[in-house]
Amino acid sequence: VSRAIVFKLPPGFRPAAKTSLTFPNLEGEQSISIVGSGVSGGGQDFSGDVLLINGGSDNLASFNGITFRAES
Repeated sequence: VSRAIVFKLPPGFRPAAKTSLTFPNLEGEQSISIVGSGVSGGGQDFSGDVLLINGGSDNLASFNGITFRAES
């Protein structure tokens, strides 16, 4: 699985701690994952990362319609 970090959300603007929200990308076959605080895997800290998963050849991403309750 290939992951490309698009940007990082600051604390307070992330999903709930220890959660990861994944949405299908309407512009391609990839998905977009938005990660809360305290999430790690394979020795890497993903806290606050917004990731494009399985980038493929077209690296277009649409964030239209993505909503979530931010951590408090």
